Amino acid sequence: MPPRKRPGAAPGFRVDDLPIPEDGQHFSRLIGLEMDSLAGGRCTAHLEVRDQHFNRGGVLHGGVLASVLDTVMGGAVVSTLSENEWTATVQLNVEYMEQVERGRIESEGRVMRRGRRIAFVEGEANEGARRVAKATGIWYVWPKSPEALEAVKKKREKRSR
Repeated sequence: MPPRKRPGAAPGFRVDDLPIPEDGQHFSRLIGLEMDSLAGGRCTAHLEVRDQHFNRGGVLHGGVLASVLDTVMGGAVVSTLSENEWTATVQLNVEYMEQVERGRIESEGRVMRRGRRIAFVEGEANEGARRVAKATGIWYVWPKSPEALEAVKKKREKRSR
């Protein structure tokens, strides 16, 4: 049976063709986010601010901070999942508190409450002692991985044989 196409995908798109790294951190690598820890409902990471992260005003683009927070908060939820569960962001609220012009962003996500299908999460991003952004969010938890992830898992299993 041929792989199913992702809804809305370009003609010829196949999940098996995705160049997903073994650790699944393709987007994090793209923005330069380095994961530090992931366990027990917590996740930490850091980002060295570089020129490509700035907006036209010369400060860190808000989307970079939102992505950093989404990643560590999602990672915190992932650290609570059983082997077959999967999760995705339902809602992410980011408050930008200070501008960032340089430096290293340290971020942390924490699961505040995890139910069977919903997780409530908080996150923060700091540059040194300055809190530059904070966030709250809700993640949905599926009892099993979506079909696309199952196809990627099978592809990885074939490669490891």
